[in-house]
Amino acid sequence: MEIGLALFDVIFKPGAALRRISRNKPVSSAILVFLLVSFMVSLTPFLAGDMIQTNPLLAVILSFSASMFRLVGVLIASLFLFLVSRFFRGRGSLLGVFSALGFAHFVFILLPLVEFIGVMQGGLEFFVIWFRYIIFIWFALLFVLSVRESQGFTTLRALITIAATFLLVVILSGFVGFSFLALLM
Repeated sequence: MEIGLALFDVIFKPGAALRRISRNKPVSSAILVFLLVSFMVSLTPFLAGDMIQTNPLLAVILSFSASMFRLVGVLIASLFLFLVSRFFRGRGSLLGVFSALGFAHFVFILLPLVEFIGVMQGGLEFFVIWFRYIIFIWFALLFVLSVRESQGFTTLRALITIAATFLLVVILSGFVGFSFLALLM
C-alpha cells in the first residue's frame, strides 16, 4: 500500500481508505504517519515562540517525547476499542484498529499550517480558532469512521463502542485512582 495515496484517500475518500487500511494493516506506515504528524504538531508552539531560538535541541526532545507518549496513548486506546468492539461482535483486528487510527491522525497536519497563518498574519485569531474546531471535528469523524470500517460496524454501533470505551476508561481510571488513594491512607 502506497503511503502517499493512502494519505490522499484519508482526506478525500475516508471511508474506503480507512476500510482498506484496516484490512491491510500497514502498522509501520501508521506509526510513521502518526509520529511525524504528532511531532510537527508538538513542535509548532516552540516554533512560534522563543524557545526554538534559545534551545532548539530541547524543543526537539520535548516534541519527540510528547509524540512517543501520544503513540502509547493511541496504542492503549486501540486496545480498549478493540476489546469493547469484541463485546459488540466486531470482526476486525487490533492492528487494523491501530492502523486506521494512526492514519486518521493525518488531518492534524493542518494544525501547524493554521497556527503559522495566525502568527504571520496577526489579527486572524477568529479564523485560527474556527479552523482548529473544524480540524478537531474532522478528526472526530475520522475516528468514528476508523472504528466503523475496522470492525465492520454501522455508524451507530461505532459510536456506541466509542462511548462504551470512554466510559470503561473513566471507570477503570476511577478504580485505579481510588485504589491508589486507599494505599496512601
